Amino acid sequence: MIGWLDHWRCPRWIALHFGRALPRTAERRMRRHLADCAGCRDLYDTQLLLEGEGQPAAAERRERLARALLDPPARNAPRRRLVLAGATAAALLLLAVVVPRLARPPGFVAKGGSEGDGSRYVSVAVYARQRGTLERVRRRVAPRQGLAFAYSNGSPRRFDRLLLFAVDERHEIYWYYPAWTDPRSNPAAVPIRQGSGIELPDEVTHRYGGSRLRIFALFSRRRDLTVRQVEAIADRLRREGVAVVDLERFPLEGTAQHTLLLEVSSP
Repeated sequence: MIGWLDHWRCPRWIALHFGRALPRTAERRMRRHLADCAGCRDLYDTQLLLEGEGQPAAAERRERLARALLDPPARNAPRRRLVLAGATAAALLLLAVVVPRLARPPGFVAKGGSEGDGSRYVSVAVYARQRGTLERVRRRVAPRQGLAFAYSNGSPRRFDRLLLFAVDERHEIYWYYPAWTDPRSNPAAVPIRQGSGIELPDEVTHRYGGSRLRIFALFSRRRDLTVRQVEAIADRLRREGVAVVDLERFPLEGTAQHTLLLEVSSP
């Protein structure tokens, strides 16, 4: 139970940690959880990169990474200095390996985007329930599996709208946000806020009919974006014979994007 509670609380702990407002006890629990949870480490790393855009000095960011990912220092002062010195050196080595990998988060594809459209500042993490807990989805989803989402939105353009959906190889669309259950309606992109690791409220279940599923997260400030616009574009792509596997950016102007390609198969 404690492990699940720590996983649920970790996004808030990370936000407070970067705001220098996390209590000492929670800081220790966050460090222990980061050592065991790849999903929360990815969230921490993403926030580290977002904060690195001209905000804290590089040395300060390296020290913060060391404090979060390495064991807490011992209480006596001489050992504390030794551990912190080793932590800083380890953090330098870790950053040399981690930062190039994070330029394109694992599993996500940003080709077709640009520095100017803001895609480098946004991301969506996908989760599915496994053995009673939510686990990060990276490459595979079951044909009928509920998915939950958390997004990071750190662009200077302050995106405040999100379209989140999936397209299979038959160009059938599965909507997550906004929900679209009434074919007579035309829901618009949902409001979002700035921040990192912000959880969306629902676990959404679809019956996926294809074998490949590409999830798109489109961030924007446009108020006119609706599900019917996306459906019309997807239909055009189908008629033009564009393969979903190769569709690394959804052709909708005024959006920053992240996309994740999954296999659909039974466990």
